[in-house]
Amino acid sequence: MLFGFIRFLRVRCNLWHSRARERRRLAWLDARMLRDIGVSAEDAARESAKPFWRA
Repeated sequence: MLFGFIRFLRVRCNLWHSRARERRRLAWLDARMLRDIGVSAEDAARESAKPFWRA
C-alpha cells in the first residue's frame, strides 16, 4: 500500500516537472519558431501561463 502511494507520488511529480519544463520552453520560443510548430503566440502564451498541475 505504501509503495503504491510512493510510486504514485513519484509519477505525479515527474509529470508536473515535465509540464513545467515544457511550458517554460514554449514561453521562450519566438514567433518564427512558434509558426514552425503550428502554434499561435496567443495559444503559446495561454499554455505557458498555466500552472504545472493543470493539464
